[in-house]
Amino acid sequence: MARGFCVGLGEFLTFAAMVLAILVNIGQISQNTVARHFYLVSADLTGLQNSLTTNAAATNVQAHDIYATDQASPLLQNNGLRQYYYWGMYSVCGGEGVGGARSCSPNEFVHRFEPLDVLEADQSKNSGFNISTVLPSGTIQDNAYLGKFSNGASIILLAGTIAAGLAFLVSFLAHHFAFLISALLALLAAVCLAVAAAIWTALVAKVRSSLTSVNIGLVVHYGQSIWLTWGAAGACLLAFVPLVLSCCTARSKY
Repeated sequence: MARGFCVGLGEFLTFAAMVLAILVNIGQISQNTVARHFYLVSADLTGLQNSLTTNAAATNVQAHDIYATDQASPLLQNNGLRQYYYWGMYSVCGGEGVGGARSCSPNEFVHRFEPLDVLEADQSKNSGFNISTVLPSGTIQDNAYLGKFSNGASIILLAGTIAAGLAFLVSFLAHHFAFLISALLALLAAVCLAVAAAIWTALVAKVRSSLTSVNIGLVVHYGQSIWLTWGAAGACLLAFVPLVLSCCTARSKY
């Protein structure tokens, strides 16, 4: 009975981790309702034009019509800035919000988080200013730093997702060696997911910190996908113990 409980608990935890990690992976890959609601980081630009207008004399920036007239127009084609941006593992989307009109970039393997490049590629050539001149210096403008670490974090996150899925599937073999492999895969998944979540948490924290020196109407937020990744890492770590116990009590032959 104890063995059955340990097996069931280990399988449940690895399944939960796999589902959470998959939700992180599908975030922003399409316009469907589920994918829209999961993202690693978001940016709110709704206050940018008012801020630029208010501080025009001090900044010597005369901005006008900075937002795209059609928030669902193609992204990254100088059609104008979006009110909100959402970054997932494979693309970035922008528009009126999670449930509003919006557009997404083409999906690519582990999309790099480079906010300055996205804003410059979206900014209309008739807006009267260059976005890089009004953003504070620091992490928000450091595409090389953000791109490198976000790329690495997403690759590690993908590896953790695969490891969690394999841990769940292997546990169904119901053999002590299979449970050992499953436990090791769960531990590997926990490490990968925790490292990925830590990197993304640190990146967003540094970007937010670089924006505190000046109020320009741009606010960056942590996405719920970061917290889901932390949750998946915790579930895999918790699954390690019952899977190891299952290994000790399971049959040794098929």
